[in-house]
Amino acid sequence: DGGPDGRGVGFYFRNTTEMILFGVHGKNARTLAPGRKQVNIIRSMKREHSRKPDEQYALIESCSPAPRIELFARGTRAGWTTWGDQADEYAPTWATYANHSQPDLFPQDK
Repeated sequence: DGGPDGRGVGFYFRNTTEMILFGVHGKNARTLAPGRKQVNIIRSMKREHSRKPDEQYALIESCSPAPRIELFARGTRAGWTTWGDQADEYAPTWATYANHSQPDLFPQDK
């Protein structure tokens, strides 16, 4: 957003990357075939605090059979167990999505 973040110099990309921790549990647990050849990057615009990119759900669902859980969730999702202080109360509005649903998020790639 161009505003100062209060961290000083040297942290230019700290707020632009985030890890997705993915794991499987159980005897003989394995990822599905797409998980063994999945690209390891999601490009998405920054959203409100703690909100994960929607693209992660399709990626995870293609790589792993249910059950699935999201920790620190900002909303609920069908077929997922969601844990988070705001999971049950969060109701996204069009204003929430307005800046993140544009077809040209990365016009420089054309």
